[in-house]
Amino acid sequence: RSRNDLDVVTVHVRNSGVPGSLIGSIYATNDTSQISYDVPLRDSGPPRSMTGSYPWRIENDYTTIVYITNITDQPVGFSGEINYAGGNFFLGARTLAAGETATFDLRSMRGKEKDSRGKTIPKDVSFGQFKWAVRGDTQGKQVLIGRAEMVSPSQRVSSSYSCNDPCPPYYGGS
Repeated sequence: RSRNDLDVVTVHVRNSGVPGSLIGSIYATNDTSQISYDVPLRDSGPPRSMTGSYPWRIENDYTTIVYITNITDQPVGFSGEINYAGGNFFLGARTLAAGETATFDLRSMRGKEKDSRGKTIPKDVSFGQFKWAVRGDTQGKQVLIGRAEMVSPSQRVSSSYSCNDPCPPYYGGS
């Protein structure tokens, strides 16, 4: 409880059985709010699923945190955008080291961080869509997984999203 180096952890489960032979889930409870979190275990899936498209909300006491994890032993690139009514915020290209997780706290980013165009997420924006996609040649391997966590202590809401995007962000020349 006193170690903040364990605020974000990754669990990797290997199964040599046939597809569908293992089902799992991880549960956690916040000691302060007593809100329970259900973090579903997901198959990393086929390479086409190395994208993410998640809703985000940061009004009142809602928070949304997005995690993108490199599940390989090699560096892997990704980029993305944060969309909201009237605009977007580009995440730009980023490389994750082997096993590294990128964390995006939408509330702490709003009005503070600048994208490559010098834009910030406006302070009056409170919801939208977070989109990301792998960059580079993956040689047909699954290399990244992602998840978004949306929480409201006052509403006793804890949601987890790990959906891939059929319409990932596009990059010129790709």
